[in-house]
Amino acid sequence: MRPEQRTSSGLASIARRAGAEVVSVSRAARLPPELPYIRLKASNFKYDTHWLAVRAGFQCSTFTFDTVLVGSLLDENRSNALDVHVKIYVPALGGYSDEFDRTVDKARMDLVSPDQLLPYAGGDVDGDLQVAAVEKQILLQDPQLTSFYVNILHPAARAFEQIEQTGALIDKDAYQELKSDLETEHIRLVKEASKIMGGRIFIKHRDTSRPGDINLTKASMLCDYMLVQWV
Repeated sequence: MRPEQRTSSGLASIARRAGAEVVSVSRAARLPPELPYIRLKASNFKYDTHWLAVRAGFQCSTFTFDTVLVGSLLDENRSNALDVHVKIYVPALGGYSDEFDRTVDKARMDLVSPDQLLPYAGGDVDGDLQVAAVEKQILLQDPQLTSFYVNILHPAARAFEQIEQTGALIDKDAYQELKSDLETEHIRLVKEASKIMGGRIFIKHRDTSRPGDINLTKASMLCDYMLVQWV
């Protein structure tokens, strides 16, 4: 297997099974997150990066392709879980995790025996590697979408990953100023909408507890405006 083809999907699942020994084992083995010449492909890997950062001290700077994110770009109107992607893009491997998914409580993966876990984790790795290869070729057919993923979506996802691990500094004064500006704009827009809906409907549904004195998402109000008044 060429280095650029390796994937880390399932890596943390295997590592979690090793428990406290993961730090010494992973560093001794030089697993992919520490090797700069390897580009990691994975499925919903942000969760795993949190675990690896805490338990193994890894910061996976070479993680560059998430099949969940790319799959969502390619078709947002479907489930973009790895098992679904495998059934769509790698049908020969489809269903590899069905039995495991039906019989295992994934909230307690620490209780799963190695004999049961390793085939599932191996299927994750194999499936995600093949899915990533297919998704990459489909993505490359749309240069603009490719640019969006490479330059905006993936870096943004990684930025949120860092925020979730370390937190973020907030300028409280600027935050309160922004809050005030948004609330003022909200009220202005609600009043503009109230003029459009007309005085009769506004008076009927007036609610002084809401900004601008009306709830614009109230079902009965929307029904009155969109249906009743035009009958």
